[in-house]
Amino acid sequence: RSAGKVRKGLDAYHEHGLLHARETQADARAALVDEWRAIERDGVECVVETMTNDERIALNGLLREAHDDLGRLQGPEVVLQTMDGPTPYRAGDRIIVRGTLREAGMKNGSVGTVERVKGATLDVRRRDGQTVRIDTRAENGELIQHGYAATEYREQGSTRFAELQMVDSLVHQRSVVVGMTRHEHLYGMFYSAEKVGSHGNLVELAQRERDKKSLHDFTPRDVAAEQREAQEKKMADRMRTRLNSSR
Repeated sequence: RSAGKVRKGLDAYHEHGLLHARETQADARAALVDEWRAIERDGVECVVETMTNDERIALNGLLREAHDDLGRLQGPEVVLQTMDGPTPYRAGDRIIVRGTLREAGMKNGSVGTVERVKGATLDVRRRDGQTVRIDTRAENGELIQHGYAATEYREQGSTRFAELQMVDSLVHQRSVVVGMTRHEHLYGMFYSAEKVGSHGNLVELAQRERDKKSLHDFTPRDVAAEQREAQEKKMADRMRTRLNSSR
């Protein structure tokens, strides 16, 4: 039954032009970045979701370049040792926290904008407008990433006004439901023939139950991620409600 709902949902999104197929993965990334740039240029913050950490890192680099093209990065660039290894930071960069930084008042999944880089220290403006200081040395640096793209495994339970999703051969029922129900307004799914194949292949892959063995590609989950698992049923219910109301 759930598989049939996923098929209907993907077919409906396809009919509305929300699924974007490209021949190569590089082309799919370029198309996603172009769409992200257009959305962000209009003043709307857009989250990007990926299936794997490798894809997240690749897209974070491309999206950061687009962010810079929009004139949002200022000042000198400093390379700091953070969660993904040596990573460049400038004022204007978006970051996401992958753990608890008590002194900064940030927890796993918290996002912020860098206001200043001084040595190994980032002054970060939180969502609530407060500016906090994060020293990336020692354990703190291991909890910081660029925040332009994130894995679906990390972002469950988070709702955004606009979302773009990059899927690949690891796509499954839960990832589709989570991805397609978190946005409030704008959404787009991108994939390549190189990774997924045809639209028919996408539908078949997306109807699968999650293979827990595939989780080796993700960073190990933490307590906060475990707690967000409880949100999945609510998201699935939202998906069913949307599909039923569109009939």
